[in-house]
Amino acid sequence: MENWHLNKSVPVTLLLLVGTTFFSATQSITAVELRTLENERDIMKSDAKVAALEVNVQGQQVSLARIDENIRYIKETLDVLSKQQE
Repeated sequence: MENWHLNKSVPVTLLLLVGTTFFSATQSITAVELRTLENERDIMKSDAKVAALEVNVQGQQVSLARIDENIRYIKETLDVLSKQQE
């Protein structure tokens, strides 16, 4: 097998272009990977916030159910009192 060698007729600007393209592609890929990691962290934070909000909502639903029962009891009591006064 022959040893590989660069032909002297290849212009230097072509080599610079290939090097610049490789460098730019590497930088772009790195930037995309960094953005992806940042997005993953943001998603994890959002998931934690959503979970906390779900717990809050469940607590509020329980409180609303208790308030509703209290209102129903007060209404029944007032109905009984109004019938007794008649």
